[in-house]
Amino acid sequence: GGTGVWSVVKFEIPAKKRNEVKKLGKISDIYIGESGFIYISEKRTFIETFEGEKWEAPAELDVRGICRDSVLIEYKGNTYIIEFNVLYERLKEFSQAKSLKTS
Repeated sequence: GGTGVWSVVKFEIPAKKRNEVKKLGKISDIYIGESGFIYISEKRTFIETFEGEKWEAPAELDVRGICRDSVLIEYKGNTYIIEFNVLYERLKEFSQAKSLKTS
């Protein structure tokens, strides 16, 4: 992609096939793992599976990188390695609890 028109695309090299997973628009950073991706847009961090399920991360969570499906994050001054799916489930629980609290 280019400025303001980024996309996550899956390439199947043997079949020479290209599938667009998601259009992202404006982003400042993206980290792609085996199970999904994390991107930063307008100073907000989102985690999304390749199936299209998405949640927003708390502002204090700072993603540093992904290797395969291990995510390196910094949270409140501490650095952690966490599996993508575990992080996704915890952020999902956090977001759902947060929305119940504000309802």
